[in-house]
Amino acid sequence: FMKEFIHHLTERDFQNRTVGLIENGSWAPMAAKVMKGMLDKSKSKNLTYTDTTVTLRSALDQNSRAALEALGLRGLTAVVGMLRDKDCLPVLRQIAPYCRRMIVTTVPNPRSYTAGEFAALARQVCGDVTVCPDCGEAARLALQTAEAGVLVFGSLYLASAVRPVLLELLAPQ
Repeated sequence: FMKEFIHHLTERDFQNRTVGLIENGSWAPMAAKVMKGMLDKSKSKNLTYTDTTVTLRSALDQNSRAALEALGLRGLTAVVGMLRDKDCLPVLRQIAPYCRRMIVTTVPNPRSYTAGEFAALARQVCGDVTVCPDCGEAARLALQTAEAGVLVFGSLYLASAVRPVLLELLAPQ
């Protein structure tokens, strides 16, 4: 998934950007090193990397929190939806401090919360929650209204559903 995304960026003249890398792994995570290597080998020019690489090992710990703080991620607009069999509230609590707004959506999976149901959970941790049942529309709305950046989280099914929309909207014209 990430390999395709980086390939898509580099095919479309991704350049003149600052890149922050966040990787996830239980032990010996290598994703940040691999992603940086792919970007460095591409035709991308003038990329600057943040001094901090965030490594998440399951739940956020003190080191992960400190690394996220160093990236200066604040005021994000989140597109979020999760499956019913996940422990959603702790995840929302961990991410909420970085979000100004959450746009909740229905994940394309039969085990998903509906956007309306999930909004009740999101409102427990975020004061600005918008319900948008369609994933693609949620991504469009996030890009149109975000002030600091967009974060998609909660489910790989959600990421897979919004990816084509984001790539289309972010493609150079």
